[in-house]
Amino acid sequence: VWRDILLSNREELIAQSIEFEQDTIDFYEFLASFLDDPRAVEQMRRIIDQEREHVRQLEAVRAEGAPPEMGSA
Repeated sequence: VWRDILLSNREELIAQSIEFEQDTIDFYEFLASFLDDPRAVEQMRRIIDQEREHVRQLEAVRAEGAPPEMGSA
């Protein structure tokens, strides 16, 4: 039972984290559309790239599936 709860919470946490990262990317892209300074645009693009990497990492964690069995106490 605990394993099912932990797995469910893990999956929900990963899904919510991916959604949050994507929302952050959308927000930064929106902000970037208002920037005129090429240096500021480049910096914003770097930040967006970092957020995209976070999404890739979270998707990789999700693809790994269930965590290893927890030791019995």
